[in-house]
Parts: sequence; structure tokens; C-alpha cells
Amino acid sequence: MKFGVGFQQYVGPSQGYYHTMVVRTADEDGNRHTLLPREDVSVGYPGQALGGACLFINARESYLRTANIWLYPGSYAGDANGDNVIFQFAILIFCPNEAGPGGNFIVEPTSKFAKGQYITPLPVVATVTYSYYYDAAGMAAGLVMIPMNQMEPYFYTDDLDGDLVVRTSNYGAGPTYYWITLTKPDFEFVPGSLRWAFTGDVQPGGTVVGTFRLENTGGTDIKIKEDGAIENDKGFKMQGLSAKDTIGPDGKMEPRETATFYFAMTVSAGSPIGPMDVAIIVSFGGVDKQDTLTLPIILKMFGDDQSCYRHRQNALRTLRAFDMDDDDGMLHNLEPGDLVLLDGSALAPEEAILMLLSYYEGGCQASGHNDVEHAHSASSSLTGHYGMGMEYWGFAPGQEEGNEGNGNGGLTGQDRKDVYGF
Repeated sequence: MKFGVGFQQYVGPSQGYYHTMVVRTADEDGNRHTLLPREDVSVGYPGQALGGACLFINARESYLRTANIWLYPGSYAGDANGDNVIFQFAILIFCPNEAGPGGNFIVEPTSKFAKGQYITPLPVVATVTYSYYYDAAGMAAGLVMIPMNQMEPYFYTDDLDGDLVVRTSNYGAGPTYYWITLTKPDFEFVPGSLRWAFTGDVQPGGTVVGTFRLENTGGTDIKIKEDGAIENDKGFKMQGLSAKDTIGPDGKMEPRETATFYFAMTVSAGSPIGPMDVAIIVSFGGVDKQDTLTLPIILKMFGDDQSCYRHRQNALRTLRAFDMDDDDGMLHNLEPGDLVLLDGSALAPEEAILMLLSYYEGGCQASGHNDVEHAHSASSSLTGHYGMGMEYWGFAPGQEEGNEGNGNGGLTGQDRKDVYGF
């Protein structure tokens, strides 16, 4: 599993021969010579880790019988389907908590357990002749497929799982499939989407813009918050600039939906010169994912490179100031839902941020106005007219080369936590 492991432990015939145990990595104490706390889940042994979050448990009816577990009235101990034969497997699905103990069994509404027909409340979802063992039980938009052979037509016409449908699968026939939906959040970086916008060259104390896309691979909606859940492993100061989903957009990623994120990252003044690997870590709902970028940190620039770098840093000062103006209503000349005028087009503030970023990504000396210099002038006009102004945020021009974080102006700015409380 993603947060632990399920395994079978021999417990003897009086307890059903084998029990499924769960060990969680969150319980690791750092000492390899001590046992991890284990939880006894159920009689039976695990066959699959469904989506890395739940365990598919096989409980042989014969094992249930030796453990003297009575399920179906009027039949043998261990008989899970009422066919008076101890031959099949009772299937259970358990989803443990990531931080134990405990968890939840999945209950099939059509099952005999759900209908109250069992003497012992064992949450069996189906009874099968054979379950397929495999370790590729992946998850797509929260859905996990479980192939197995149902036993229903083998003994007359017994409806083993209580869904009022007699299955046709049996020995030699194709398998039936049972689907479950995992409602826990999950997401992944879209491969190759994490990159620096325009260029990653930066001096100590300077700022770069990065972007990436996420795909919702779980079974629940993920709320998008542009200023949250973006971390890095170097302690560099980060500011979310934009977060936009592809469907709607409505501020949330539905299963299988993607969203594009832009962020500004200010490099620590004491960072060493040379290439530095930076892990970008995204967290949501207890799920952490990370990807890595290489950041070239240099000390001196010359000629056109130095001029372009100055334009880039100035553009980021005003662009970030306008973005911070837009957050939580700091655009004092606008009512909620109003538009700003950018290059003759009326745009929502977030759309204006994306337009400015597209200018920034155009680089230096691009054709027309689609370049870094225009991103600087346009964002400066926006924050000066609609917002609090660049100086309010402490983004006044400072040292243009060398160590920009030495207190001589630069890109440090007013801490947003002092303004917003987060």
C-alpha cells in the first residue's frame, strides 16, 4: 500500500489458519530492531492492494468453518452463501486508516451481510470460486477493477451476492469484474510539465517563475488554492501566481481533470553558485507528491544577458505585486467580479495574471509587445491603477545584480502573512 503493507500471518486452525495484518509506515520509530505495530484486520489473507489504499481479502469458507464462524442460518459454519458447501472464498475489502488503527470495510448493498442475513456480522461483498492475484490494481479517477470468478451458476441458481442476478462466469469462462470507487484524494504531476518559465538562470536573492500541471487521479474533487500547498525542500520563499483548472474552470479539479499552476520562487541570498536540484512538493488531503527541477544559480552576468535579467526581475516585482493586490480584494478600485483593462481588453484579474505571464515567457526582445519588458510596464500600470502599488508590497527596485537579498531593496517584499494572516 502507499502508506504501509498488508500481509498474512498464520494464527492456527482455531482462529481460521490465516489472518490479514496491516502495518503502517507512520508507526515507524526509526529503530530497525523493533517491531512495527500491526493490526489484525480479519480472517483471510490479502490478495491485492487496491489503488494502494485498500486490501482485497480472501477468506476460505473452510477456514471460516474451522474457526467456528457461523454466517448463513441453517447451513454449516463458514458457509458464506447458503449453498451448504464449504468450497468457495468469501471476499472482504478493507480500507485502513493511514494513521492507525482502524479503517472501514466496503459494504456491498446487495450482499447478504448488508441485508442482515448473516448471524456473524462479517462484511462479505461476494463469494467466488477463484480470485485473481495480481499487483497491478491501479486506480483511474478513483475506480479500481477487481477481476474474479463468481460461483453462482455452479450450484443450481443460487444468487450468491444477493444482487438478484445469476452470473455466468465459472471455471473455463471469462471472469466477472467488481469495481470499487476510492474517495480518497490522489493526484500526479503531468510528466514533463514541471519547468522554469522562460529561463531558470538566477542570482542569489533573485526570483524565478516555475510552472507545472497536476492531474486528479483520485476519486474525489480537489479544491484549487493558488497560494497553498506549494512547498520546496530548500526553504526558498514561494508565492502562488495562478492556478487554473481545465474544466469550467470552477476552482476544483474533478477526477481526471488537470490544472496548471504558476509560482514565483525567491532564491535564498546564501545559496551556493552552481546547479541546484530543487524538489517541488505539493500536498493535499494528506497526500504528498514531488518532482525535481535543476536551478542554475550564477553570480555574474554580462551584456544582453545582464540586461535581460534586469528586465525579468523588474517584471516579476510588478507582476507579483499585482497578483498580491488581486488576492483577497486588495484591488481597491474594483468590486468583486469586475474586470481590469489590459492592452485594451477587459479581463478578470486572474486572466490578466495569465496574460502577463505569457508576456514574461516570451523572453527578451520578442516581437511586438509579447516580451518581458512589456510584462513589466503592463503589470506596473495595473497595480498602480487598480491595486495598492508596488511600493506597498516593498517591491521597490533594488540591487540589480549580485546578491539581491542583502536588504538593499530587492525582491523580499512585505510578508503576505502580515497582511492576510497566512
